[in-house]
Amino acid sequence: MTEAERSSLHRWRKEGHGGREIGRRLGRAASRSTRELARNLGRRGWRAKQAQRQAEARAQRPGPRRFTAAGRPEAEARLQAGWPPAMIGARARLEGRPWVRKETIYQHVYAVPGKLGAAADGSRING
Repeated sequence: MTEAERSSLHRWRKEGHGGREIGRRLGRAASRSTRELARNLGRRGWRAKQAQRQAEARAQRPGPRRFTAAGRPEAEARLQAGWPPAMIGARARLEGRPWVRKETIYQHVYAVPGKLGAAADGSRING
């Protein structure tokens, strides 16, 4: 939910509109507004700015990324040597090093088409 939607939700709630009406006005399911109200409830009730801060805090990544600049060159070298992304992640995990899921490696490969074995059209990895 955006900050503007939260502001509207607050205003409509104060005007006495129900969850279904608010959902219709926002163009969302009624459950979305009721969940929003329940999830971001504070000591003084539900407030739009407080709800926005809480939502932004939850959206932050919980910790450091494991696919760091230190691990990337090794993954790239193994990709160019013909290793599939699933095997690269599994090998790192087996060796006790920080590992990432194969989907993360695929995202890295397709971020720059043609560089790491991906065709320019994104059709193949490691031909």
